[in-house]
Amino acid sequence: MILTYAGIGSRETPDIILKGMRNFAKYMAELGHTVSTGGAKGADSAFIDGAMQGNGVIQNYLPFPGYNGYRTNLMPYDQSKKVMDLAKKYHPAWNRCSPTARLMHARNCNIVLGTHLAQPVDFIVCWTPDGLVTGGTGQALRLAKDYNIPVCNLGKAKTNEEAFEMLQTLKEDIDHGLATIETSLTGDFKLFGDYYE
Repeated sequence: MILTYAGIGSRETPDIILKGMRNFAKYMAELGHTVSTGGAKGADSAFIDGAMQGNGVIQNYLPFPGYNGYRTNLMPYDQSKKVMDLAKKYHPAWNRCSPTARLMHARNCNIVLGTHLAQPVDFIVCWTPDGLVTGGTGQALRLAKDYNIPVCNLGKAKTNEEAFEMLQTLKEDIDHGLATIETSLTGDFKLFGDYYE
């Protein structure tokens, strides 16, 4: 079974955490799994770099053509009424967002729910300051809560070592979930760890 996960986070993600994200993305790519992200500097770029190192599949949703130098033919950007309405619903201050900010927040809907908002990711790995629901990543986390998507927010860790332990536990839970999927009644992949926001 191929999993798709969202690899996202603050542009201020610490360098040491970015290294862990790259390693995680490479590990997942080598197993054939797909990363969904948004092309921003910091965490998004770390997940893209790691997935590329592992020759993985990358769904890089852009808010507009050429964002951070990424070509749109690699992943189309979505300005449909459906995605904009969903972004508006989940943003606490939509009326204060500029047109560009609205596109940035809307692409988080695609990152979490897929190109047509119909294929949610299996889980999210991210970093936000102190593990808070804030910034562009916060938009994705609000969606995750309503769609029951597990979140591993490395920003909740009190130390870098604890963040790496979280990633290691996540890897183990993914392996366990995939190993037991055929014995579950529904055949659905589920994380067994307690990551939910």
